Amino acid sequence: MKATQIGTCQICGSVQKLPNGRLAKHGYTVEYGWGFNGVCNGSEKLPFEISKEYAESAWSSSKTSLENLVSPSEEEYGVEWRSISSPSLTEAQRTLKKQWNEYNQTKQYLSEFIRFQTPRCFAWTPQPLKDVSEEATKQETAKVATRNVRALARHRDDTKRELIRSVEKIEKVVDCYDLSCATTANAHKFADLARKNGEVELANEVVNNLAAFKAAKSAHAEATAAYETDKKAALA
Repeated sequence: MKATQIGTCQICGSVQKLPNGRLAKHGYTVEYGWGFNGVCNGSEKLPFEISKEYAESAWSSSKTSLENLVSPSEEEYGVEWRSISSPSLTEAQRTLKKQWNEYNQTKQYLSEFIRFQTPRCFAWTPQPLKDVSEEATKQETAKVATRNVRALARHRDDTKRELIRSVEKIEKVVDCYDLSCATTANAHKFADLARKNGEVELANEVVNNLAAFKAAKSAHAEATAAYETDKKAALA
């Protein structure tokens, strides 16, 4: 049955389609073009919008596992800063290093999982599921907005380069020793100096390029602010 809704995984928090009301398989890689490897435990479970039962069970199990996690019997001193493939390690040290690596990785994974699940489980309330087509439209709108912001950023940078190039033209024909290095902030001073020295055309070019840069910078800032506002609203 084709999924018409999407929901959030109770385990990893990713958003997936819901064929037959259950989360689609996810969190995997496909080995050699076939077969699933590393499927998330939240696959084929109810979405978090509807139930937190599986998330709470995993959270409780992880807390117990972390409490019962036992570190290797020997101290890590002498091997902690060495790579497991280091030729300076003996076989016994390499085995000890492997044990400590596995212990630290397991401890980190359990700790991060508990930190992730604790607030979301305690704050859980049932939520409506999202429609696939509506979400696809939102994602496409977000992509268009992202492309627009990037295009405006490129245009802003292009106008900035044009402005600096027009200032550099003035530096070639007018003594600008008293002015600091050319920037967008002091470009108008170069235009004023050029005008005083009779280089009206060069001065006007800088003024026009400065106006174009300011407009492009403002357009990018406004688009970015709107993009961030829409992004926060979508996550709320």
